[in-house]
Amino acid sequence: LTLSLAAVWPATDTPLRHTRPRARVWSLVIPDPVLESRFTAAAFRSAYTPLVIFLAAWTAIHLILAAVYPAVRDTGVLTALAGAALAVARWRANRMADQQRARKLFGAA
Repeated sequence: LTLSLAAVWPATDTPLRHTRPRARVWSLVIPDPVLESRFTAAAFRSAYTPLVIFLAAWTAIHLILAAVYPAVRDTGVLTALAGAALAVARWRANRMADQQRARKLFGAA
């Protein structure tokens, strides 16, 4: 059982090969390390915009809740600060030249 990654993710198609790269279905391991590096970097970059938009909305909602409901002010502000910190960390990781290192650093955070 093999899955063609090029059909699912265009960044995995490589002009150096005449056959499409295959991944192991159950483990999703890509046998070619260069191809896996390109695939994970492309996936990391493509997740940037939706994540930052989500974290910005998360921060705004929790700040509004903190302003409207005094009982949850401390928790709302702390949650909003955590969302803002994650958005800034992801923004900084997106600007790094080495996207594999950025992916590992942001994943550890």
